[in-house]
Amino acid sequence: MVVRQVKFGDKYSNHDWELILTNKEIGTPKVKENFISVPSGDGSIDVSEALRGEPSYDDREVSFSFDLLVPPDKQVRVRQELMGYLHGQKLKVIEPDDPFYYYVARLNVTDFKMSGWVVKVTIEGTAEPYKYKNELSVYDTKLGAGSTFIVCTNDRKRVIPTITVSGDCLVTFEGRQYVLLEGANRLTNVIFSMGDNHLEFRGAPNTDIKIEYREGAF
Repeated sequence: MVVRQVKFGDKYSNHDWELILTNKEIGTPKVKENFISVPSGDGSIDVSEALRGEPSYDDREVSFSFDLLVPPDKQVRVRQELMGYLHGQKLKVIEPDDPFYYYVARLNVTDFKMSGWVVKVTIEGTAEPYKYKNELSVYDTKLGAGSTFIVCTNDRKRVIPTITVSGDCLVTFEGRQYVLLEGANRLTNVIFSMGDNHLEFRGAPNTDIKIEYREGAF
């Protein structure tokens, strides 16, 4: 039988604490809307995207409920371990139905009701609006003769990739050309949006190119 469990940091809810998951709630991040009323006119002006060119989002709330079925003396030990390890801490959280992504949340043990051999445990958290892929997205190739084109697919969160090259070269992104120096480069004007992002590289043939970034989704 496969036990559904939540991973908090490096600990597993069932393997480490014998907690049985009974319910989970993953909230939706609310859009930070900003409307300016038009004096003596109809409606309002929506400036929600004025600063960044896209909406911003509030944190999201997450909650996990568990049953703990152990003797009273062990209940005390589990409570102490939970409080010591995660209460008030900011940790990665992986929930069982979405194992390829993690949340980053400030966690709190908000309920620990003892009643005989059964304890009701609730762990809640305030998480960043995006969930993140466990593994980095990596594109690894060599520069050919002339130019080399790479298409990098990205999820919802905009991200600046790390571009590592084995020699100085040029990259063109969204119609503008930038210099890449040997080693790791993070260019503030090269920002991947959702969907396909096209890059063109020019330089010495056989120059190694590696593009790395972590995707964020809702």
